[in-house]
Amino acid sequence: MDLRQLRYFVAIVQSGSISRASQALNVAQPALSLHIRNMEADLGVPLLFRTPQGVQATEAGLVLLRHARTILSQFEAADREVRGTATEPTGEVRLGLPSTISRILGVPLVLAARARHPKVVLRVAEAMSGYVLEWLRAGRVDLGLLYQCVEDKDLRSIGLLTEPLVLFGPVVAPPGVAAPAPGAAVDSRPSRRCPSSCRAPATVCVTSSTPAAPSSAWRCTL
Repeated sequence: MDLRQLRYFVAIVQSGSISRASQALNVAQPALSLHIRNMEADLGVPLLFRTPQGVQATEAGLVLLRHARTILSQFEAADREVRGTATEPTGEVRLGLPSTISRILGVPLVLAARARHPKVVLRVAEAMSGYVLEWLRAGRVDLGLLYQCVEDKDLRSIGLLTEPLVLFGPVVAPPGVAAPAPGAAVDSRPSRRCPSSCRAPATVCVTSSTPAAPSSAWRCTL
């Protein structure tokens, strides 16, 4: 069987007559009858029986009719969706945002996405940054905005924004600690003490659950 035979069969059952289906499909009646006989031969069961009013589906024919309608509907939906991707993206995107960023970015981002891609549904979930990372690894969200870039075989991070953070400390360094020059960049690892005013970068990264080799260009630890 093929899609054409399924279309013919559905049309015949719906019209209740091979002659009426022949007119609707613009296909010769002997050709339709031949297709039905071939389908019955392939399946090994009768699909139609004749009545004074036309034809009706047998019990096996009703089973085939149900599946044929589903198959044809899915094929048409697939055809529309595939053709639609060439012109306009569609579907659902799940985005995880830290709560502090969501309050500022959430609504404007949804509105901008709706204006640019009206057929894309953007769903935003907010939580602490660590939970957003867990959601990404569990596949619960497709994209996440994090405060650090992630090195993971199943995740890919792209740096979006880096801004300075300023740390203030006492002017006189404690004994045994060398104070950096005011305004100088310092190592931002937690084990390093910074007793005077100093600067370190804060990075925001977008991370996706698309498997890709991590790029060392986006390695960052704050």
